Amino acid sequence: MRSELTIDDEDCDAFLLAISPDNYGGINAECVDGKIRITIEEKKYGTVFSLLDDMIRSYEVFEKIRNMIRSLTAPR
Repeated sequence: MRSELTIDDEDCDAFLLAISPDNYGGINAECVDGKIRITIEEKKYGTVFSLLDDMIRSYEVFEKIRNMIRSLTAPR
C-alpha cells in the first residue's frame, strides 16, 4: 500500500533534516515546490497509519519549536 502526505511549508528542508534520523526504508520524504511530500510504502494498514500519525506529530512538534525559537530571537 502506498500513502502520500503533503504539507505546505516553505521551510521544508529544515523539517526533513529533523526527521531524517527516524526515517526507515519504507518512507521517502522530499521537498517539492515549498511543500513537504512524504510517501510511505508499507504492506500493513496499521503500520501505514502509525507512520502517518508519527509524521504529523513530528511536524506539529517541529512547528512549535520553530515558532518558539522565532519568538525568542525576534527583535524587541
